[in-house]
Amino acid sequence: MRKCLNTKKYIVCIFNKKYFDCTYTLFSEYLAERENIKVSVNAALHAAIDDATGNIVGMYFDEQETLNGYYQITHQILTTYGITNKIKTDKGILSQFG
Repeated sequence: MRKCLNTKKYIVCIFNKKYFDCTYTLFSEYLAERENIKVSVNAALHAAIDDATGNIVGMYFDEQETLNGYYQITHQILTTYGITNKIKTDKGILSQFG
């Protein structure tokens, strides 16, 4: 289990440093080809990016896009940065609840 957590942190770290401008599909391909890390094709990466700075402020991997994934990144944002002025979302699973 510990190795898995370290791998997740490593993936987030290298995304921020090397692959920040890649789509998630391309990123998963680079992980396999360049980093020798294979992630499930069904894995969903939930991510929150600050529009003003381009910084990733929250990330969470799950087996598919889930409301729980968005709860997790929202928790990361609130505990790390505090209450935000605005949160914009894509047309994913959150649009089904609003």
